[in-house]
Parts: sequence; structure tokens; C-alpha cells
Amino acid sequence: MPRQKRGFTGRALGIAGLAMMLAGAAAPLQAGDAAAGLALAERWCNACHVLAGPEPRHADAGPPFAAMSGQSHAALVAAIRRPHDFMPPFLRLTDAEVDNLAAYIRSLD
Repeated sequence: MPRQKRGFTGRALGIAGLAMMLAGAAAPLQAGDAAAGLALAERWCNACHVLAGPEPRHADAGPPFAAMSGQSHAALVAAIRRPHDFMPPFLRLTDAEVDNLAAYIRSLD
């Protein structure tokens, strides 16, 4: 039995469907609970970062969270996971806690 030829439209739809599935797998939903993130920020971040204002606490403090609120969820997660300068390592935060913290920071935008 000869193989049936697919038209251009069928091939294009198949490729488009595959691209959409791959894009969905590569970009997970931006989860996170901003209220839970605020509680974490008050506990762990408040010493160096201003949680909801424009000024840092002292000269070597981290940037105010409001100044970081325009960053993507993924960029914030990466920054939290990759401690820098005087930032303590947060290797003990769960993925959900990191998502919550990122959600809180993004909520300030």
C-alpha cells in the first residue's frame, strides 16, 4: 500500500503543534505565593534588602526588592539560587520557597 502524501498544511500544523508542546515544556508556569514569599523575605532578607521601599539599609546592602521587581521569574530564581557578594547561601530553601520569594519580589512591580 503506497504511503499517503501529506499536504503542506498538515505538515505545518504538525510542526506548529510540536513547537507549542516543546515551548510549554521549556517554560514552566510561574508559580509562587507572594504572601508566603513576604514571610520568607521578612525572616531571611530584611537585614540587607528593603522589602518594599527605594533605599537600601546600608552602603553594602543588597538592592531594594522593588528595584528587582521587573526581572523575570526565572532571573529572580537564578539570583536567589546563586548567592553573591554578602548574600548568604540559600541552598536549604525548597523550590517552592524560592518560587514564593520570586513571586513576592515580582508583586512589587
